[in-house]
Amino acid sequence: EGTPQGGIVSPLLANIALCGMEEEIGIVYKKTYKPNGGYGIDPKCKIGRVLYADDFVIVTETKETAESMYEKLTPYLQKRGITLS
Repeated sequence: EGTPQGGIVSPLLANIALCGMEEEIGIVYKKTYKPNGGYGIDPKCKIGRVLYADDFVIVTETKETAESMYEKLTPYLQKRGITLS
């Protein structure tokens, strides 16, 4: 609220507001043991999240899982003043 859509601060505020979403929907990370020492989504985890600017997409294998993510995320987002469209 108070930040224009497409503004410079909008993506930053969206990322701050969405911090913790992955834990809420059950995305699990696993150490990759590659030279960069990073983490990747555990291959057993069948859910992914893609962020771009102030938008996000949840990726699942089935329609049923996608619908359950919608139900799970609705209260999470409402607590942060975000509505799904």
